[in-house]
Amino acid sequence: DGHFSFEDPTLHLEGSSGAYDDSGASALDARFQLLQQPGRGEASRVRQTPQGNLELDQVRYTTCPPSRTDWELQARRITLNMDTERGVARDARVRFKGVPVLYVPWISFPMSSRRQTGLLFPTFGTSSRSGVTLSVPWYWNIAPNRDLTVTPTVFTRRGIDLGSEFRLLERQGRGDLVLRAMPHDRLTGGRRDYERLLADW
Repeated sequence: DGHFSFEDPTLHLEGSSGAYDDSGASALDARFQLLQQPGRGEASRVRQTPQGNLELDQVRYTTCPPSRTDWELQARRITLNMDTERGVARDARVRFKGVPVLYVPWISFPMSSRRQTGLLFPTFGTSSRSGVTLSVPWYWNIAPNRDLTVTPTVFTRRGIDLGSEFRLLERQGRGDLVLRAMPHDRLTGGRRDYERLLADW
């Protein structure tokens, strides 16, 4: 009881009370900082499993530096897997500059910039012509030198845009193939298909 502080090579943890034994560390009313990848936040309860993974309850999580919090994930529970470098959030809200922009009952997200297949964090924006926009990218790490990102985007004034980007990454250079289509554009009243091929060899 009282002020609790714990640190190992992967985690710095402080709380109003806590415990440590062979099964790992746990703390209540806790602040945490990951030490091997970006990630910090606050939680009503933090538990470190014997495998070194983290279970966070009633949590606020971000990868922004301590001096600035541009985005934040608020969730009933987040599990951080240190081996796969992926997190899973349940009953989660994404907040940008303090404003809630998205609710998801479940989301899996990367904890680092290491290439791995899965959903990437949604992006949110607005414009006077297209309205509010929400993009939810899905990344496929096909091979060490090839990957594909599929990004459906919702424009509140226009419709749904289906975008994809295929990259070929070689030592001599790289090539990008970008394909996008909007099945029905409410501003123009028709379908929009467009593609762009970029190559730097």
